Amino acid sequence: MKTQTNHILANICLLALLLFSPASSALADTHRVLILNSFNEGYHWTDRIMQGIKSVLNDEENVDLFIDYMDAKRCSDPDYLEKFKDLLAHKYRFHKFDAILSTDDPALDFLLTYRDTLFPGVPVVFCGINDYHPERIASHSNITGIYETSDITGTVEMMLQLHPETTEVAIVLDTTISGQYFLDRIQRLEGTFKNRVIFRYLTGLNLDQLKDALQDLPETTLPLWAIYLRTPQGVSLSSKESVRFTCDHSPRPVYCIWDVVGQGVVGGRVTSPNFQGEMAAGRTLALLQGAKIETMSVSGSPPVSIFDYVVMKQHGIDANQLPDEAIILNRPFSFYREFKHLIWMTGAFGLILLATIFALIQHIRKRRLAEGALKESDERYRIMSERTGQMVYDFDLNKGTIKWAGAITTITGYESEDFQKISVDQWTKMIHAEDRQGVMEILERAMSEAKDEKVEYRFVQRNGQTITVEDSGSFLTDEAGKAYRMVGTMKDITERKGIEEQLRQAEKMGAIGQLAGGIAHDFNNQLTGVLGYAGMLREQLEDEELKSFAVGIEEAAVRSSGLTAQLLAFSRRGKFLVKAVDVHQVIADVVSILDRSIDKRITVAQDLHTSALVIQGDPTQLQNALLNIALNARDAMPQGGELTITTEKVQLDSAFLIHYRYEIVPGNYAAISITDTGSGMDRETQQHIFEPFFTTKEVGKGTGMGLASVYGTINNHQGAITVYSEVGRGTVIKVYLPLGEGIEPGPIETITESPITGNARVLLVDDEPVVRKMGQKMLTDLGYSVTTCADGKEAVEFYQKSWQEIDLVILDMVMPVMGGLDTFVAMSQINPDCRVILSSGYSINGEAQGIMDRGVKDFVGKPYDRATLSGVVARVLGNEN
Repeated sequence: MKTQTNHILANICLLALLLFSPASSALADTHRVLILNSFNEGYHWTDRIMQGIKSVLNDEENVDLFIDYMDAKRCSDPDYLEKFKDLLAHKYRFHKFDAILSTDDPALDFLLTYRDTLFPGVPVVFCGINDYHPERIASHSNITGIYETSDITGTVEMMLQLHPETTEVAIVLDTTISGQYFLDRIQRLEGTFKNRVIFRYLTGLNLDQLKDALQDLPETTLPLWAIYLRTPQGVSLSSKESVRFTCDHSPRPVYCIWDVVGQGVVGGRVTSPNFQGEMAAGRTLALLQGAKIETMSVSGSPPVSIFDYVVMKQHGIDANQLPDEAIILNRPFSFYREFKHLIWMTGAFGLILLATIFALIQHIRKRRLAEGALKESDERYRIMSERTGQMVYDFDLNKGTIKWAGAITTITGYESEDFQKISVDQWTKMIHAEDRQGVMEILERAMSEAKDEKVEYRFVQRNGQTITVEDSGSFLTDEAGKAYRMVGTMKDITERKGIEEQLRQAEKMGAIGQLAGGIAHDFNNQLTGVLGYAGMLREQLEDEELKSFAVGIEEAAVRSSGLTAQLLAFSRRGKFLVKAVDVHQVIADVVSILDRSIDKRITVAQDLHTSALVIQGDPTQLQNALLNIALNARDAMPQGGELTITTEKVQLDSAFLIHYRYEIVPGNYAAISITDTGSGMDRETQQHIFEPFFTTKEVGKGTGMGLASVYGTINNHQGAITVYSEVGRGTVIKVYLPLGEGIEPGPIETITESPITGNARVLLVDDEPVVRKMGQKMLTDLGYSVTTCADGKEAVEFYQKSWQEIDLVILDMVMPVMGGLDTFVAMSQINPDCRVILSSGYSINGEAQGIMDRGVKDFVGKPYDRATLSGVVARVLGNEN
């Protein structure tokens, strides 16, 4: 019994030791910090802020970091934010945080909206905030932080101090919201430098214009890179690309207000993301250690003077003119500057020890210089590669070993330590199988010739995802000229390649559209004659068989005009009626048609997520567009399936527009998705589906104009269209149309067409003989007196002499010698009250609409028949009844 009691006491003591051991105490004292980043990992600015944060908090043993990225540059709509909130709620439902650290504006805005729901009472420290105002957090407690400040005045003052001959500062800016913000700030500073220096603004320029402007800068002008990350055409540039472009084309030294030092600029009073991260992390650590947040007022991140010694030396700038607190990158180590006091003190001991001391100094100096140069070189190598998002490699060709540095994790998915263990053979296998042989052949040729090489290829990351990289390598050679070492860089160019491909596709579609529009216009001229003569022939024939032949010609001409209408729709020159349209009514009409015409094995469903969607447009064109998409979906499901039409109201932001390269503006849009469970399309087919006459159907099963006209219709309505498809899994085609604000849909107007006679005097102007003859015959049969002219110049000369005898002019838009616009202007000068009907194989929009807006009475599109022509003529002359 006594032994059993002793065992029980021993177990109780052991349990007490475990409960109150240092390990248990450490676990209880561990602080959890959530770091919420606005943008994605790998984004230059975010990564550098994180470097500053980690430099402070990573060494704290009792601080546990939880890091999340909102990826707000790619997606930031309300639905996404709501889902992101739900994700964090689920992810951290069992965690309690001691502090939250946010970077940049979207993360702070998210916390201001959802903190009380997700993390009630948890203190927040923010950093990286632009244009901060106290009112932003006035209604919130337990919040402090660091906002960004820029010292434009200090930078300009330093430029004038280093270059007293300067009379002008050229500011490099883009036209983004950030660019406009800095433009306004700099313009407000002009008074500060009045009579000292003039500001010139290089803004709104494309790359070629910026290059010319920089190269033409006079010797007394200094460029200042403020921000230039997007061209007027919408092409995005990285800060490295933009800064390097500016420096390469400027004969004068370039300064900056952001920390892009080390990329070719001299430097300046810059805003440092690393320093902001350090300051914010310092405040967070103080909170964890017991400091009160009320004692920490919101403050700006002080600008730092940073300069590049190499660039200063290139431009003959004396580094000694810089303030003592300036940080000078790439400055070579100077033993005298570092140890000059020691040297003078040592010299005081006497001449007896001079020889010995001198020898020691030489030895130490050489060693320190070597160590300093090596350390500085390695550090510069690391900083430059990480800042630019590149991997740097050093390949020993003789040993077959390779060393890596820089953005290893971002590009490969491997941690740096793991990737260092990768052999050359293992790296080779990471090259996409289809590209591997070609890359190795290029490498072997470059090695044998010791020639610099740049190659693009697909690279398979650790998670299996494929990216496109640009690999640039250079060789070191021995005395015999044989390469023994290869050094180079790899960078991810996947996004750039995607943008380039979209741009090429847009240019191709534009060229095809121009060609298609021209063909349709010329063909409509001929169809006008065919349709008109066939109609008149039918009316004059009594033989029923011959009359049926004329009817057949008319029907063929009408079908041909439908094909040209599709061509014009694709080329964005189709007839375009603008009125308020209820999208759901259009969808209902399409579904009604489908219910009567498609295979009953195909189920048609509607999933309308909003009560009403009203846009401005042409209901007939939109109905045809959606019907064409649905019929293509039907053809992809020969054995049956599901066809679903979904609608929702979405807000498209600038990130979406940049990614998809559409010429539309941010705002509210109706999103219409048509989804099928059919055979799907491969990537090659998806790249061609909107091209005229491209079809995967058998001969005789389609013209290939359906989706081409859809493409033109959506563009004509200032909308966008996207395609997602997988072979064997179906297709989703999504249409975006801009919503109308405060409008109500009205009834669809109907037009009845029947021949109307008259007795007015008409001048018919058209360069096509068949149109002139046919038009004259039609109008003459209707009772009109008709005179014809073959071009605008002839018509103006006739009108000058006989305008008082002319009641109406029918004027072609596209003519040689003198076009429709010039002809109308000349006739209006002769007779300001002239009545003119414009005729064209193109549409009423575009150039024709411009002429209509100047006073033309009406429009008749080619091809037209006698009833249509007579109705327009009667309407203009006031004889409709």
